[in-house]
Amino acid sequence: MSVPGGLRHTVPNGARIVIVGGGYTGAITAILLTRMSTTPLDITIVEPRAEVGRGVAYDSRDPAHRLNVPSGLMVLYLDDIEHFTRYVDARDLPASDPEAIAPDGALYPRRSLFGDYMVGEVRAHMAKNPSASQLRHVQDRAAAIAGDAAGYRVSLMGGGEVAADFVVLCTSHGQPALPPGFDADLARHDGLVLDPWAEAKLSNIGTRDRILVVGAGLTGADVVTSLRHHGHRGGVTMISRHGLPSNRQHDFGDINILLERVRRPVPDLIARHGEFNSVAQVVRAVRQDVSAAKRKADNADWREAFDHVRDAAGAIWRGLPTVEKLRYSRHLSSYYGSHRNRVAPQVVDKLDEMRRAGQLSVLAGQIESARADGAAIAVAFHERHGGKSHLQTFDAVIICTGPIHRPDATGNAFLQDVVHKGFARSDAYGLGMDVDNVGRAIGANDLPSKGLYVVGPLTRGYFGDVIGVPQITAQLHTILPALLGELAGTEAHN
Repeated sequence: MSVPGGLRHTVPNGARIVIVGGGYTGAITAILLTRMSTTPLDITIVEPRAEVGRGVAYDSRDPAHRLNVPSGLMVLYLDDIEHFTRYVDARDLPASDPEAIAPDGALYPRRSLFGDYMVGEVRAHMAKNPSASQLRHVQDRAAAIAGDAAGYRVSLMGGGEVAADFVVLCTSHGQPALPPGFDADLARHDGLVLDPWAEAKLSNIGTRDRILVVGAGLTGADVVTSLRHHGHRGGVTMISRHGLPSNRQHDFGDINILLERVRRPVPDLIARHGEFNSVAQVVRAVRQDVSAAKRKADNADWREAFDHVRDAAGAIWRGLPTVEKLRYSRHLSSYYGSHRNRVAPQVVDKLDEMRRAGQLSVLAGQIESARADGAAIAVAFHERHGGKSHLQTFDAVIICTGPIHRPDATGNAFLQDVVHKGFARSDAYGLGMDVDNVGRAIGANDLPSKGLYVVGPLTRGYFGDVIGVPQITAQLHTILPALLGELAGTEAHN
């Protein structure tokens, strides 16, 4: 269990690190810390679930929920990129899960399988790791933070606290909010599903119920295919601002090439077109690349050209003026998301089948109001194209618009406390935490908070596209060396 040369660090024995959040981001952060340090660390993961490594993304046991990328892209270890591939091969998916095989031969396992894999990796590193670090799981929620010259103290919802020299924030998915226009009383209505992962509420939906899904991205696709898998045959309407469903995923080819592209100091897109000063310049560059690809081959795939935007997203984002970042957030984020966050071919095929059968419709529009109508919910909305207004009644409304990203506005009490006490602040774009170039939280005093780091989707305001497993893994190879380097200059508190 080695790491790439030059990445191991000597830090004080027993240095205490508390990781808040035990989904994929928190789990891989803990694992890589044990592999990069040359001396034992004392690592605590605060995670309310019984197992570390699943999080929201990989906690589902629903057989309809699949990875949205081929299995070969799920890379934890840059020095052993086929680790998960071997895990998958050992389970003989062609026999145990034949639907995992896409028409192009790529494997899209169930998400639960990757969750099982992550849980196993965490347990293996708890039992033994290269630095002989202690790795433990506290099954609870972080509630509050306090800090002084001696370090941090993380208070727990269930009582007690955990002391730390350094804290790493790895929470990614907060509770979704009631959308604008929805009566506040609907939060208690049996027909409203505010949390799309609440299996108990979804199981109460009748097989012929009329359903409105608010949001047409990955989560909406998961919910619709899951309902279909479990026997729902009623009408389903998906509505989003632009009516853009996620696109079909494709095989990325050689993972080595992808990882090499992601880690290049100057991404290919910028090397070809130069630095970008506006969102319009980025759009023009992508159109040029797609056109050039089509001139070279009739069957050229737009996704290959777009993938270079994804790989350059962080560098592009950091180079844009603030006004352009805000323009992107207002006008283009939905388009980027629908092209970036693609769906497994098996899921797209099921959605297409439902559309052809007249069971599923996808609308571009905006909800004006939603109120209780007895056991049902009456929703008024107008179409984006044509401006027609509608009032329809649904038996169930499922919110799939995603979580609130602003830490100071989310329902996460710990993040609110971190911001309230000035250790961190929301970024200017409503995407997460404000951080510096190595993931240190920027405090209310405009300075990095010593020993407080942020990893994963919460850092999008600086790092750009940090959502997928390969991107988070690559990000950690920037953040963790800086964290361990800073920790090496501190004294452990035993």
